Amino acid sequence: MYVVQAQSLIPYIDMTIINSANLIERADRSNLTLCKPALACGIQQTATRRQYFCGSTNMPRKPYSITMMNGDTVTALFGEATAEQQIECYTLSSSAWASYLDEDEVIAREKHLSVESLSRDGGRRTWCLYRQDDPGSVLSTCKTLRRDFRLENTGNTHQVGGYCITSVCTATLYRGHGLASHMLRNVTDWLDGPGQALVSVLYSGIPQFYERLGWNPVLDMEVILNTSAWLYDVLGPYAKISVRPLRDADIEELCAKDTESLMKQYKQSESTPEKTRLTILPTADVVKYQHGLSNYMGELWHYEIPEIRGAAYEDQAWLYWFHDFRGRCLYVQRVHDSISKEDPEAHIMTALFLCAIREAKEWNFTSIATWDTTSRVRKALQTLAQASVFSKSVSESHRKQKMFLRLRDGDMDLSSIVMDNEAFSWNLRY
Repeated sequence: MYVVQAQSLIPYIDMTIINSANLIERADRSNLTLCKPALACGIQQTATRRQYFCGSTNMPRKPYSITMMNGDTVTALFGEATAEQQIECYTLSSSAWASYLDEDEVIAREKHLSVESLSRDGGRRTWCLYRQDDPGSVLSTCKTLRRDFRLENTGNTHQVGGYCITSVCTATLYRGHGLASHMLRNVTDWLDGPGQALVSVLYSGIPQFYERLGWNPVLDMEVILNTSAWLYDVLGPYAKISVRPLRDADIEELCAKDTESLMKQYKQSESTPEKTRLTILPTADVVKYQHGLSNYMGELWHYEIPEIRGAAYEDQAWLYWFHDFRGRCLYVQRVHDSISKEDPEAHIMTALFLCAIREAKEWNFTSIATWDTTSRVRKALQTLAQASVFSKSVSESHRKQKMFLRLRDGDMDLSSIVMDNEAFSWNLRY
């Protein structure tokens, strides 16, 4: 990773399972009116017995009992959160992570993200452990977000499905009883079964916890290029290179070209027999999900949303980026590079990153970050470092939020896997 410094309630119904990812609005508490997606599916409303049904997982709920310090026994059940439980999950996440957003803002953020294409058809699911005697009391929660992967092994390329796990937390009163571990074991049961996920990934700074549960760390380095004392942004011939800004309307087409290019690249390559290469595909729904988050934060804090989503040079190279308003950082989500070898000095790539620096300055961000560490990106950033007044402007360290990888039922030897990892696949926590 390079870092460039630059100044509801679901109604209680009988024998019905509803996919919470498709819920658009909560049912009315007073008359138990079903939400629109439920009605569209022809679900008949009944109110003879009030009961929570958690999601569309079709999995048995496994009781998990703990003994509190006062001697009380609490029994928890696992499931995909109902609409009312989702609200409790969002509130819990807000307090657990000491979010600088208040509860209403967190709930509004999640509602905003629920209409993104990634969130549809089960692409985003909220899971929870809740009290058996009080289903509205959520004890532990997390989310899964769909990812598509390219798997290359012994010269063959396959597209496989998977998920990224995020927002894992437990209510303070119930910590230390293994609730998060129990919840994640249930989540992995779903991933390995109904979820049909070969791969799951997550990002965390507590490796021991996740390694015990079957996730293994992937090495991630962070290289910091300090240019906060910026002298000028016109350095050499790359400043004259014609690059165009990317907007929302450009993302769908470029992501399609990007994934197609990755497939061709793999088909033309010869894999090392003892190594397997795993790549998260830069699909438009994943890239735009981060844009949806930056839209919400930009409107909340600055009363405007970002218009520029990246920069491109012809059809040879482009960057997508994401505005992290909390960290005042412009994350380069993905670097697509099909530049011919006639650019040994990386002038085109430097011109693209120069656009990123200008965008960061436009929003008064203090840094730019990319997880792409290819030689051309390195050379471009070294060139840009010349604009800094600091004599030592580049430093390297491990990322605090490491990536962890898990494969279904040990399908492959993790030591033999090479993992490509860029920032578009990361679920930045707010």
